[in-house]
Amino acid sequence: MPVNISDPQAEALLRELVEKTGETEQQAVARAIRAVARAIRERLQRMSIAEDPNRVFDILSELARSYSRQARSEAEDPEAILGFDENGLPR
Repeated sequence: MPVNISDPQAEALLRELVEKTGETEQQAVARAIRAVARAIRERLQRMSIAEDPNRVFDILSELARSYSRQARSEAEDPEAILGFDENGLPR
């Protein structure tokens, strides 16, 4: 399925990520999606949703709020969203 990124900030971050890593845009987006999916799986496992399946919505809502707050705070430090340190290495 084709993806169209129409958010100027997201486009700029993607271009910067591609320049720093040498990946293609597709590779960079795929890696970012895998990282977010892994973080969600890990958090869900830690919270033992199997005990209360109704908590899934609450957990996913909390994750969305958390990423939203993170994105706002990273506006002050655009390097943070890329996941690389000052030497261009993964954190």
